[in-house]
Amino acid sequence: MMFIEILAAIVVGVSLGIFTGVVPGVHINLVAAVILSLSPLLLKYFTPISLAAAIMAMSITHVFVDFIPSIFLGAPSDATALAVLPGHKLLLEGRGYEAVVLSATGGFFGLNLVILLLPLLLVVVRHVFSAVKPYIGIILAGIVFYNVLREKGMQMKLWSFAIFLSAGMLGVLTLGIPNLNQPLLPLLAGLFGISTLLASALRNTAVPIQVSEVKAIKKSEAVKSVAAGAFSGGLMGIFPALGPAQAAMLARNLIGKAGKRAYLVTLGAVSTSSMLFGLITLFAIDKARNGSIAMMSEIVNVDGMVFVLLIAVAILAGAAALMLTSVIGKTFARNIHKIDYKRISFAIMLFVAALTFYFSQLTGLLILLTGTAIGLFTITKSIARYNLMGCLMLPVIIYYF
Repeated sequence: MMFIEILAAIVVGVSLGIFTGVVPGVHINLVAAVILSLSPLLLKYFTPISLAAAIMAMSITHVFVDFIPSIFLGAPSDATALAVLPGHKLLLEGRGYEAVVLSATGGFFGLNLVILLLPLLLVVVRHVFSAVKPYIGIILAGIVFYNVLREKGMQMKLWSFAIFLSAGMLGVLTLGIPNLNQPLLPLLAGLFGISTLLASALRNTAVPIQVSEVKAIKKSEAVKSVAAGAFSGGLMGIFPALGPAQAAMLARNLIGKAGKRAYLVTLGAVSTSSMLFGLITLFAIDKARNGSIAMMSEIVNVDGMVFVLLIAVAILAGAAALMLTSVIGKTFARNIHKIDYKRISFAIMLFVAALTFYFSQLTGLLILLTGTAIGLFTITKSIARYNLMGCLMLPVIIYYF
């Protein structure tokens, strides 16, 4: 009976993860908060472990499906903002489905790599956290300056640093506004999503017919990409205030000059490993590093038996999410070219603007417009757009210093 209840909870969680992943602006933390608020009622009918299983399955599924709106609609979350860049390029080459599959594959293998190394990681988490924490600000600042210095020519170095600071100050101001609901929506949508869509629409870009072929990546390149993503996602899971932006920037430097396809594999691994590390840190040092896992811990006490069960839930949800992401991605790919790209671009822009106004009112729209302007300037100057991740990097660096 317990087995059937947990299996049903996984099905519900996977379904919720698909919903939160596909619909821009709906986050797993929001749904987890609703489950937590309804838990007094739900616990009359279901066990705490089944509610925890549903939240775990939802969280894992979400990070797989979350890449679909980023790649096809240019509507990123904080975890998939950098996927807009290589994903959009592949979309315009008719390979949007491939971009989705690559990110999902990276996510699946990243998840399994973390589970494979689980006994070692439990020991590392307990001992590394306190030792490395004082140096996180220095490490992040070092990554930023390394990325600036690797640009060719003094002019490009200066432009890169200027864009980093501009996006960074926008991030500092946005995240510092009290009681602003969903601040990341206008911030990331402007810098990455709308600026990309607007630039493509103004160039009269058309989305070609999408192919279902997925080119194989060299085994050595794939292993390197997954390992770099899992490692970086692990750091994000361990350290407070270290988010997907910082993990993705670190992973980018670890894999070096890998192509856009390998980078999507890396980003997938970053997302799933960081989510699983949220559970690992909760069990190892009693600290949850993401919202949905923290809310789950309010419902159930994660002891050894519960931890093992939730790891099993993550494996099952990951396998289901890999297949479902492929199916949903293929559906998007088959239909995206049938719609006039300029029309769908402006429709998405209006939708994001409406969402922003709904959640954050006029303040959100101002952030959205400012971010779009910075993003468009970055595109027109051909400046590397990972510098826009300063919107989340600079606030964290300031926090640590």
